[in-house]
Amino acid sequence: RGYPFPGGTCPQVGAVAYTLGGGWGYSGRLLGLGCDAVEEIHMMNGDGEILIANQTENKDLFWALKGSGGGQMGVVTSIRFTLPPKKTEATLIRIEYHKVEREQQIEMFKCYQEIIQTACDEVNFKLGIYHSKEKGKGMLLLGAYYGNAKGAHEIIAPFIKLGHEMEISVNTMSVIEMNRWLQDAHPEYEHYKSS
Repeated sequence: RGYPFPGGTCPQVGAVAYTLGGGWGYSGRLLGLGCDAVEEIHMMNGDGEILIANQTENKDLFWALKGSGGGQMGVVTSIRFTLPPKKTEATLIRIEYHKVEREQQIEMFKCYQEIIQTACDEVNFKLGIYHSKEKGKGMLLLGAYYGNAKGAHEIIAPFIKLGHEMEISVNTMSVIEMNRWLQDAHPEYEHYKSS
């Protein structure tokens, strides 16, 4: 229906666990963490009681559930979220760098850090390093931008100026299409660690 949501992309985590764990997502710079959008939580405690937690009822429990993982306090049965204003377009950014050696990786990370400090809140990126049998050493930059392709190209211009061998894809689509693409962006064989 055109509403953006500060959702995540990890294929093994459902919406409740994602939210109760804090909830980083590609929309985080614009919309905050997943737990920031929580309006109310319904849960069953260890005594089998159904509790409602929000800003006025069970306020301390509400605060504790958001970002704690919720596993120590009971079973969450539902979460109600506040939706942000609708967005008519979103742009998926994908840049894959091939044959990237250590010095070029460092150069990429420096560029990433400079861009993310001054970029508008409508854009966010994830930058990863890989070493696969098929592709060798490389880097993958995935980004979500709540704007059009022209604006996205302006934001990523410094990455392109690095001049490494790369494939670039910048596609404007609906918010739901972008999120579906991001959630399916992890290949089955991928193992990763966030640091």
